[in-house]
Amino acid sequence: MRMRIATRGSKLAMWQAHHTKALIAERYPELSVEIVPIKTTGDKIVDRPLHELAGKSLFIKELEEALLNDEADLAVHCVKDYHPVTPGGFDLDVVMKRETAADLLLSHKPLSRWQELPAGAVIGTTSQRRIFELKRLRPDLQFRQLRGNIDTRLQRLQNGEYDAIVLAESGFERLGLKHHTVFRLSVHEMVPAVGQGALAIETRSGDTQTLDMIRFLNDPPTKLLVDAEREFVRAVGGDCKSAIGSFARYEGEQVNINAFIGNISSMEELRISEICTAENSGIMAANIGKEFLAQGGATILAQNS
Repeated sequence: MRMRIATRGSKLAMWQAHHTKALIAERYPELSVEIVPIKTTGDKIVDRPLHELAGKSLFIKELEEALLNDEADLAVHCVKDYHPVTPGGFDLDVVMKRETAADLLLSHKPLSRWQELPAGAVIGTTSQRRIFELKRLRPDLQFRQLRGNIDTRLQRLQNGEYDAIVLAESGFERLGLKHHTVFRLSVHEMVPAVGQGALAIETRSGDTQTLDMIRFLNDPPTKLLVDAEREFVRAVGGDCKSAIGSFARYEGEQVNINAFIGNISSMEELRISEICTAENSGIMAANIGKEFLAQGGATILAQNS
């Protein structure tokens, strides 16, 4: 018996696929687990920001086609790169344990605090969320497009093309990368992207055999938090064209939900931090999204398009 894992071919995606493969193989030593690397449209187009294209779905479409064509049994995704709403024909019932959701700011030159970046410093990122959050804290900063794999981004920083770049801490740590000046941004400085740092496994709807076999990989506490974050994004109708962040974390037995939407041009924003019970976190997140829309959030998001 075999199990085939579809994945993008980047170094980070391959790490994630091999990590998943190792866990499955350990659980089922009799199973033949194969990695199926797939070149996605998003990997092929690296000279344009995602918000000018079809969004993050460009990194998913070919993987889902492999599932539908029975060329793979499951696909491993970073939740932050996944659809806000799981499309018909697929299940996203397994979310693996998240260690960190934070963003990192990496400086070209040694600094003691990231706030010491010089006036007008150039930051490499194409994320609307990251641009808004940094611009909110430092209106003088300049932003320049930065796409490509992590190695490419680090090399361009090292070459001095940017004063600093922003990366997800999870990917940086998974690849065991090092850099001389790294700052971890707090949730008050930069609200993470929905699902950032969490890996999810997508299967074909109806493939109960595969789903039942991999359910042991699901981490219920992480899934509860990620589901709440996704509920907020679904409620406001956000996508990668939007400056939008959603992060849920446990505070004792309760859940703290931090969320914002913003407009980069006007710097208009709606932002909130709410505490609720764990069992009500999804409802609370959806209600926050609806409240944002009632306060004019749709207009703010439309201006980002």
